[in-house]
Amino acid sequence: RSNKPRRPEEQPTDPVGESNREGSLIRKAISLIVHFPDVVSTLTWPGSLEDVPLPGIPLLVQLLEELQEDKSVNTAILLERWRDRENGRHLSRLASLECLANSPDEAGKELVDILDRLAH
Repeated sequence: RSNKPRRPEEQPTDPVGESNREGSLIRKAISLIVHFPDVVSTLTWPGSLEDVPLPGIPLLVQLLEELQEDKSVNTAILLERWRDRENGRHLSRLASLECLANSPDEAGKELVDILDRLAH
């Protein structure tokens, strides 16, 4: 993989808005979910999250809702389920990037923190 910067027309589009702080939080939350989907079934998140008017929130909420009930999902299963959906390629790209959390416990704590920050 080249370290050469991409030209603007080669930059991938991202539904979770990397350009602002909230977008970065949403992207980080989705990345944590992609890398540790089984953690979601152990969490509770603010119901007001659905009312946050930011790009990426619908995807984040949909992932949380789908994974809340299914404790057996791993990254491969998640990506397969989303393969033919609109945001499947974005989830695949996030899965290919390094995750900053080193364990499910760490990912869960960070995810709860992000969800609380986004809801307030």
